[in-house]
Amino acid sequence: MDHDLIGSEYSLPPEEYKLPPEDRSMPDNEFSGYQAPTRAEEKDRHSIVKRLVLMPIAASISAAALFFSALGSDPLGNDFLVSGLVSANSETPVAASAPRGTEAPTAVPTEKPTDDWNDTFPILPNLDPDTAGEYAWSGQGSEEYVRLVLPGDNDYTYLEIGTVWERFGYTLGSAPGASYDLASNTLTLENFTCDILDVNLMGNGFKLKLIGTNRIGNIVIWGAMYGGSLTITGNGTLYVNENGTGIGICLNAELSQSCLMIDREATVEVWGDQAIYISETSMAEAVQCLKPIETIGGEGGILSRGTDDGNSIFDYSILDNNGAPAAYVRFAPRT
Repeated sequence: MDHDLIGSEYSLPPEEYKLPPEDRSMPDNEFSGYQAPTRAEEKDRHSIVKRLVLMPIAASISAAALFFSALGSDPLGNDFLVSGLVSANSETPVAASAPRGTEAPTAVPTEKPTDDWNDTFPILPNLDPDTAGEYAWSGQGSEEYVRLVLPGDNDYTYLEIGTVWERFGYTLGSAPGASYDLASNTLTLENFTCDILDVNLMGNGFKLKLIGTNRIGNIVIWGAMYGGSLTITGNGTLYVNENGTGIGICLNAELSQSCLMIDREATVEVWGDQAIYISETSMAEAVQCLKPIETIGGEGGILSRGTDDGNSIFDYSILDNNGAPAAYVRFAPRT
């Protein structure tokens, strides 16, 4: 089964449920210091939209709906909740797919690796999973989850599950080589392979610890105005989306302060039409690495920018030498 395209956190095609965009003014300068909105009316506005998606069809969610496309249509297009998302470079070419393998494809730019990174990660809010359901959209319970699609399966295996998904009939499962620990908010992978890793409302402290050699088809994280960061740690290796179709690592920050963080001992290689894409984050630097990590494939950069009720919002990626989203990115300790 083709798992290259992944649905929303409710596993539904998004276009049918979109509302008309609202007109809001664009900012005229650079952005800084944005914190995720916490006003009740802001959450209510988004809650109404999510309920349009979830409530009418809750009883009919099935395995067939799990893989509708939310990532393949137009990941750089305007979100219906965010006004004025404008491309940072309207002339940016589309990144071409590169050959796949565990080594850097020959089509990858050969610029000097980037290693101008940080000594510490940023301090972020909302580190824990939203197990209380404070940021749940449906009103039916908590909506956090960590779930996988294992090779040959047509349905998700849940390693952490909120009460709303239990109402839909899903239960906790297990996967050899993968284990989730709630106390540390860490998913540990040891010589593990899966088609999809899909994570929702697990907070900005969610970590992926690598032991040995691991492979994942696609990684998708949902922030839902709360926190949808991913920290990759451990001294193992992770290959993501080696077939190069679609997006390798996609963080749907959904107006939260979310970013991708790579620890100093991890090795991560990512392929895709866009290897890495982070949407609707309030962070102007949404990829963070610890020294002495080096990056091959490009540097971080803003793809588009806009506002939500006057707050700064960014779409972010690793960009190649042409300013396009890189088709291959490698993070690894400097040798």
